[in-house]
Amino acid sequence: MQEKQTKQGRARKLLSTGVMVINIGLMAACGDGGKAAAEAALRALETAYGTVRSEAAKYAPDQAKSIDEELAEAQETFSKQDYKKALAEAQRLMAKVGDLGAVVATKKAELTEAWAGVRAGVPGVMQSLRQRVDELSKVKKLPSGVKKEAVEAAKSSVAALSNTWDEAAEAFRSANLADAVAKAKAVKAKAAELFTSIGQRVPDELK
Repeated sequence: MQEKQTKQGRARKLLSTGVMVINIGLMAACGDGGKAAAEAALRALETAYGTVRSEAAKYAPDQAKSIDEELAEAQETFSKQDYKKALAEAQRLMAKVGDLGAVVATKKAELTEAWAGVRAGVPGVMQSLRQRVDELSKVKKLPSGVKKEAVEAAKSSVAALSNTWDEAAEAFRSANLADAVAKAKAVKAKAAELFTSIGQRVPDELK
C-alpha cells in the first residue's frame, strides 16, 4: 500500500512539474506564435512519460501504446509548425501520463500482493506433495482408488513444477511481476490437480 501511494505521489509530482513548465512556456512565448510554449510542453511531456514508459509497457501496454502514438502525432504537429495545436495535445497528454503512472503503481501493488499470497503457501505444500508422491512410489500396494500410472505421472510432474516455481521466483526477483504471478498460479493449479490425482485432499493453500 505504501509503495502504491509513493508511486502515485511521484506521478502527481511529475504531472505538476510538467504543468508548471507548460505555464512558464506560455508566458515566455510572446511574439513567436507559441513555438516556445509548445516546445516546452513537449519536453516536459517527454520527460514525464520517460519515467514511466518502460514499466507502463509491462503493466499497462494498451495505454502506453496509445500515448506513444499520440505523442508521435503531437511531435509531428509541432514539426508542421502548428504550435497551438501541438501545445493543446501536449497538455492533454500530460494528464494521461499522470493517470498512467497511477495505473502502473496500482497494477504493481496488486501483482506484488498476489505474489506474496502465493509465495506464503506454495513452497510448503510442494514439499508435502513431493514427499507423498515419493512414499506412494515405494509402497507395494497403493491405497484404494489410486493408480500406479497416476503416481508415476505425479512424480514426473513434481519435478517440472519445481522448475516452474524457480522460474517464477526468478521472474519476481527480476521485477517481471506479471510473469512471476502467472507462473506461480500455474504451479498452484497443477499442484492441486496432482493432489487430487493421488487421492489426497487439496490443501487450503491451493484453493
